[in-house]
Amino acid sequence: PTALLLNLVPRLTKNLARQTSLKTVQTRFSHYTLLKELVTVLKGGPETAYILFVPSIHQSLSTASHTDHHHLGTNSNLKIEALGFLRSLFRRHSSEVLQKHLGQLCAPVITAIQDEFYKIFSEALVCRIELFKSSCHMDFDGPEAETCVLQIHNVILQRVSTANADPEVKERRICRFGVLLS
Repeated sequence: PTALLLNLVPRLTKNLARQTSLKTVQTRFSHYTLLKELVTVLKGGPETAYILFVPSIHQSLSTASHTDHHHLGTNSNLKIEALGFLRSLFRRHSSEVLQKHLGQLCAPVITAIQDEFYKIFSEALVCRIELFKSSCHMDFDGPEAETCVLQIHNVILQRVSTANADPEVKERRICRFGVLLS
């Protein structure tokens, strides 16, 4: 069954990628849930299939949730689910795969770290931890990697200095900053 599913992934992800930017928040939420499960079941899967969703994830995480109070909950849930998919992707793929797309993968998470809603910020920190765990084996000689690490450092340092935060967020900040410094 896993081999059959693996054969369906390219066609499935191509169709989902085409629909993700056009569909409602609830549909995109379902797409990210399905993708997260695919990554988990297949213990990774084909890298090219999942990289198709980076622009959609960036768009989902860039949506301003604080300006549209009617869709506040759904946009926040979408952002958290998109970050969950990214976290699964970081956890299940090798550092070689991630290094090729480091610039594309850093931008959405940096955007989420800057979000005002603490649950999104907290999930972004956990996502960032997974990326850094796999990045321990990466070659950081290129300017793209250095830029990514510096951006993350600056954003987290800015957020760590904020006094008003939920205990969960404070704990994840400290953990994230420790991983970054190591």
